[in-house]
Amino acid sequence: RVEFWRRKIEGNKKRDERNVQSLMNDGWRVCVFWECGIRNKSSSDLSFVIKNLVDFVSSGNERFLEIRSFDEEG
Repeated sequence: RVEFWRRKIEGNKKRDERNVQSLMNDGWRVCVFWECGIRNKSSSDLSFVIKNLVDFVSSGNERFLEIRSFDEEG
């Protein structure tokens, strides 16, 4: 069932991209927050997430933020 899951995941990614773009086209700022971005993380990692969220909300400059895992955010 590898091909089934490959198509399903790719379809989900494309749907998510369309939905985010639609929201942004309507003037929304979008934050995508993945549960895996905080599950079983240390308090310093969680502080990093909170800082990013606060910066995103308070700045008003950025239109999109995605928090998925700390390894990918640098």
